[in-house]
Amino acid sequence: MLDDLEEIRAFKLVIAQGSIAGAARCLSLSPAAVGKRLASLERKTDRCLIQRTTRKLSITEDGSSLLKLIEPIIAAVDAAEEQMSHVRKN
Repeated sequence: MLDDLEEIRAFKLVIAQGSIAGAARCLSLSPAAVGKRLASLERKTDRCLIQRTTRKLSITEDGSSLLKLIEPIIAAVDAAEEQMSHVRKN
């Protein structure tokens, strides 16, 4: 399950950054590692989520649909992590 979350976060960051390399920098990973996470998510969903060329990356209709579904999930997980961080400090 945690792998799925990391794949989803990588996908969201690729879209937000506009590139795999940009997402990789944000995640402190190699572009190859981010590409593998993205490929794994595409295999699991059996959908092409991002259209890639050598110079351009664009989200597909399926990718856009998935992004709308995962954004509240990621926000909820981030909020839970933040809340648990405060509990540990106290």
